[in-house]
Amino acid sequence: QLAIEYPIAIDSYRTDFGPGAFEDGWRTQLPALVINHNQDMVVGRAIRAESLPDRHRIIGKFASFEDVPEARAAFSKIKDGIYPGYSFHYIRGQTVQHPDVRSARRYTKATMIEYGPVLAPSISGTSLVGIRSTAEEATTLSIPTVSELRSLRDDGELTEEGYRAALATHYPDLREHIIARTPTLDDK
Repeated sequence: QLAIEYPIAIDSYRTDFGPGAFEDGWRTQLPALVINHNQDMVVGRAIRAESLPDRHRIIGKFASFEDVPEARAAFSKIKDGIYPGYSFHYIRGQTVQHPDVRSARRYTKATMIEYGPVLAPSISGTSLVGIRSTAEEATTLSIPTVSELRSLRDDGELTEEGYRAALATHYPDLREHIIARTPTLDDK
């Protein structure tokens, strides 16, 4: 399984997807998990999705590693941080003028048809917030440690914004420390 979060943020197309924009579509069908928007590389599916006030979260399940070798390869690449971000493909729905940015549009309804890791994300700050193998003994998503998140950031595999968002999500007790502190060379 893997958990991916998409912040509600203006993308490179000058749009964002407001809270609840995908909920009607998710009630009908959850999106497929694909690599680089390639619909020939379906490696799993969403099993749960939720809209939060500042982000959208999707929990996905990989296809059988034995039956779909691409799923095993995708799991390995995602775990190793090969992909710099995550994206989704959607069917256009309803938009309104963005409430805060004059030149942008906000989707209030859209249907997400696929999601997954990409080499060129259009939304900054997307993040992998948990991943685990499909082994029978695994019972929960593994949450990256602070050191693992720091390494991802330092290696350029996680933006500073994504790093801070992941820390705030998984380590809320550090929230004030995260916001106030600037990383130093001693942190590396």
